[in-house]
Amino acid sequence: VPLPPSRYDLKAQRAFLARLEPALAALPGVAGAGVNDTLPFVKANNMGNVTADPGRSQASEVYVRVHVVTSGYFKAMGIPLLAGGTFPPADPGACMISRRLADKLWPGQDAVGRPLYSDGLAPTRVAGVVGDTAENRLDRPEDPQIYLPAKFHELFGGPVVAVKVQGDPARYGAQVKAVIRSLDPGLALPEPRPLREALKESMAERTMAGILFTAFGLLALLLSGVGLYGVLAQITLQRRREIGIRLSLGATRAQVVGGILAGAAAMVGLGLGLGILFGWQAGRILGPLLFGLGGAGPAIHLGVLAILVPTALLACVLPALRAARVNPSEALRQE
Repeated sequence: VPLPPSRYDLKAQRAFLARLEPALAALPGVAGAGVNDTLPFVKANNMGNVTADPGRSQASEVYVRVHVVTSGYFKAMGIPLLAGGTFPPADPGACMISRRLADKLWPGQDAVGRPLYSDGLAPTRVAGVVGDTAENRLDRPEDPQIYLPAKFHELFGGPVVAVKVQGDPARYGAQVKAVIRSLDPGLALPEPRPLREALKESMAERTMAGILFTAFGLLALLLSGVGLYGVLAQITLQRRREIGIRLSLGATRAQVVGGILAGAAAMVGLGLGLGILFGWQAGRILGPLLFGLGGAGPAIHLGVLAILVPTALLACVLPALRAARVNPSEALRQE
């Protein structure tokens, strides 16, 4: 919501936010509403350094993302409160921090009530610890976060409104804009959009990489199946005389099929073993390009086996069945 600086000083901004949040939360179907000066995957650029050291030594500083938010923001975004409470109503020196920041500054200790120092801010005190959130990309570790109360701090870039709704978000866009315009008809409002759209845009590069890898993987699967079939068909053709002799000496067709499949199984097993080994190494290299790949490694390998084994079996069975249909007398006459 762009608030013109000519009409909205800090006092007017606070008054606007104090009316906006409860008005949005009162809409039917709205489960929560809050304001942040940044929003994950939309506008998240406020950064700084904080420390728990009153001397502010550079070695103790932690890089953080700084947010100015209303109390309702955490509920609207589904960010859980892990320790302490939300902003005290009359304490301008309070802040809330993410679990990652608490673990960095006070590992294994209770962070609530402890002071924080920063060159750009007055000393603050931790009122509560909330869950970690991703900011710009899902394929990177969450940055430590610090949240300051909008009641006492100016929003860095204007308010970004977050509304949690029940059902299709598209049905609430007009209602949200109507509430904001009822507070100030002169505001130029952008169209609301679901957060999942911003998330999809932020992951577009990774999504395209995943599509390309999948396409190449399917092509490789097709080529491997055709190649395996061709190799076994050629081997069966070369062993035609041997198969005819074995059948003439009393070997059953089931034994012939079993022999062909046993040889194929050895080749397939060796290929799968080497493939899993190299695939595991490739997963470590390609992990940064594909969100969630590292955490699902075993599941991915099992899924690959579930696809490759039936493909290899189909490629092996056809030449084996052809070998079982060899006529011993014809095979010996041709040789």
